Amino acid sequence: MKRELCGKSVKTNYGNFRQYQIVDVLFNANPYQLFFTKTDKAETDPTSKQNVGEYFREVYQYNLSQNEHIIIAGTTRKQLFIPAKVCSLEGIPDYVKKDFRALKEAKEKCISKPEDRCRESNSIAEMFSNGKAFRDWGIQVDDKPT
Repeated sequence: MKRELCGKSVKTNYGNFRQYQIVDVLFNANPYQLFFTKTDKAETDPTSKQNVGEYFREVYQYNLSQNEHIIIAGTTRKQLFIPAKVCSLEGIPDYVKKDFRALKEAKEKCISKPEDRCRESNSIAEMFSNGKAFRDWGIQVDDKPT
């Protein structure tokens, strides 16, 4: 499993939704026993360490259990500990790329034709223009794309 994940990209579901590359994975790790030095206090207090569990609770209001999968991202010099439950894999998995039918089906689901997008946009514009709030405020939506 580690071999499959290392080198892949993940996108975080918190903060500014950054993308990171997986360096390693710690299965069933305790985030309250993984410590890091806070960079904003490292210059004034080199002993300012905080554990991953407390950090995610304080900053992002995520409550982590003591048995989490932790992704180690970044580089070998600067590593980040990211709980797996707050990120998602990016890109198309290799097994889908190798299976022509699966790749074709994924493209059909993800990539829509211009006329389909136009029809969907018109449907949304019509829904809004028929809404009570838009009528009350006198807002008009042109259903013709420009």
